[in-house]
Amino acid sequence: MLTRVHLRVTLFAVGMAGLSVLLVGFATMTAFAGENLSLIAKTASYSVAPALVFNDAAAAQEALQPLAATPGVGLIVVEDSSLRNFVSVSSPRDQSWMVAPWIQAQIVPGTRTETIMREGQRIGSVRVTGDASVIGRYLIAG
Repeated sequence: MLTRVHLRVTLFAVGMAGLSVLLVGFATMTAFAGENLSLIAKTASYSVAPALVFNDAAAAQEALQPLAATPGVGLIVVEDSSLRNFVSVSSPRDQSWMVAPWIQAQIVPGTRTETIMREGQRIGSVRVTGDASVIGRYLIAG
């Protein structure tokens, strides 16, 4: 009888420890993904500023292609000072690894926005939206 109680307590303790490690790992991955999106938004704002100043959408597209190919990035949208869509670049990755939208809403930390400034004036903004394909691959790989 006492052996069964010890076994149950041990299994419960191991299960709780595993669950807490899983939740902390999930929270950490989400925080790192959010920070990564913020850094990519800042990089995109610096990269696309000259193209926005000279109204060169092709140069902006070319500058954003490598950033859009970064794992974890789903879409980059650049708007001019009047909030019109200047250019948008989506991820070229295979979408078969995409997870369900309701799971993605829980995993991806949301859209990050960075203002594009020139000589103290706002000339546009960059929005970077993440995707959960990297985290999905990580979870499937185990």
